[in-house]
Amino acid sequence: MKYEVRHTTRYRYQESVSHCYNMGYILPRNTDRQKVLRTRVNVLPKTEQAAIRSDIYGNKTYHFGIEKNHDHLEVTVNSLLEVQGAGDINLEFGNSCEYSKSLLTRSGAAQSETTHSQTTHSQTTHSQTTHSQTWETLAAREFMLDSPKLKASRELAEYAAPSFAKDSPLL
Repeated sequence: MKYEVRHTTRYRYQESVSHCYNMGYILPRNTDRQKVLRTRVNVLPKTEQAAIRSDIYGNKTYHFGIEKNHDHLEVTVNSLLEVQGAGDINLEFGNSCEYSKSLLTRSGAAQSETTHSQTTHSQTTHSQTTHSQTWETLAAREFMLDSPKLKASRELAEYAAPSFAKDSPLL
């Protein structure tokens, strides 16, 4: 089935601005069930520069700049998507929270063990190293770090714990 999707975001400024540089996660992406047939971005006022890039997770980002006085900004994305039937969507898939946590924890351990001792394999098996050092696992470690606005704490861990029950799927 084909879908035409349009998304518009409008900004009105209290005062005129002379420059703006923006990055938006506004472009659809291809997935197993969705194919992007066409996407068009329209920015008003007209952009001086624009580029599409991909972030480290494969999401497309739209970067643009306007280098003239303006008091409003409007970004419209028109996309034509072909979507395969959903069938039975099974949300009980993927690794459990417990297993995912062990991969993330081991990736840090495996990385430091490899750095400190190339010959010691008694604590890290080959399969652990292979699985824990994949690009996806290492990239996911970013989400284990404190953010500038929120620090890890016992209270936060207790609050989040029910959402990450031992045997429930992470996704």
